[in-house]
Amino acid sequence: MKTYIKSAVSEELYLYGIWRVLCVLCIFGALCFFYFNILV
Repeated sequence: MKTYIKSAVSEELYLYGIWRVLCVLCIFGALCFFYFNILV
């Protein structure tokens, strides 16, 4: 039972990390998009 809970928690943290990276990439991409639009 302990190992099952541990694996479930690690899987949640893993997914959370992926979503966090995706959010950062999306925000960075949006900032770059606006930046280049202002320049051009």
